[in-house]
Amino acid sequence: MAALKDIKRRITGIEDLKKITGTMYMVSSVRFKLVQKKVKYIDNLIEKLRDIMSKIPVKPRSRASLPLFIVIGSDRGLAGGYNSNLMDMVYKEISEHEGTKIISLGRKVEKFFAKKGIATVKSFKDIDSQLPPEVINDLIREAIKSYKDDSEIYVAYTHFAGVTRLEPKIARVLPPLPTEGYPSGDYIFEPSPEEILELLMEFYLKMSIESFYLNSHISEQAARMVAMESATENADELLEDLGALYHQRRKDIITREISEIVSGAEGISL
Repeated sequence: MAALKDIKRRITGIEDLKKITGTMYMVSSVRFKLVQKKVKYIDNLIEKLRDIMSKIPVKPRSRASLPLFIVIGSDRGLAGGYNSNLMDMVYKEISEHEGTKIISLGRKVEKFFAKKGIATVKSFKDIDSQLPPEVINDLIREAIKSYKDDSEIYVAYTHFAGVTRLEPKIARVLPPLPTEGYPSGDYIFEPSPEEILELLMEFYLKMSIESFYLNSHISEQAARMVAMESATENADELLEDLGALYHQRRKDIITREISEIVSGAEGISL
């Protein structure tokens, strides 16, 4: 009887867990759909903006200056390898530059660097599907300040290429990467390239950061949907196995009790 109670308790626990994973899947699915159109729109816009910025010739940064990395992760886990894949890539990259300046977005990012003993310049947590204006402005100020101190600015994020195609990436935003084969030396800029960059810099950074964040957010929801779907399927398999075991044990107990009754009846008749 005790064994049956244990199996029943396990079945109840897994059923409760299945309800949680199913609910989390639905929540992530709704959030995913809400941001999907925004990602498509801003990706098209930022592609055109990057094309413009890439044609502005700027002086390369000094190799002696430490780069600034803005790392975009999540506040919550239960999203498969969403955070760990990105963190591993970033850690490998910054290991080559001791003292790299880091700004973290998301509790998981902050905890990762704290465990590695790496200090962050700034940390932002508890951010929903859209970056608040004050956070964007703060990031832009830090990026421009570092760029004027001769640093390169990078953003580490997860690019959404499909529900099952989430690509951790590190993108250089300042100075803009030049277009390959573009003959910038053949053009005269008025005002100067530096002045044009100065005029466009804030808008370019704002749109770039929003694009990276939206890609990261939709990737997080996609990763959590896949993880919760897998967890629900595993729960179904466990329930099926435990159900079969429960009924087999119950059958064995009933068979044994019948055998005992029959044996007792035979003993009385003798």
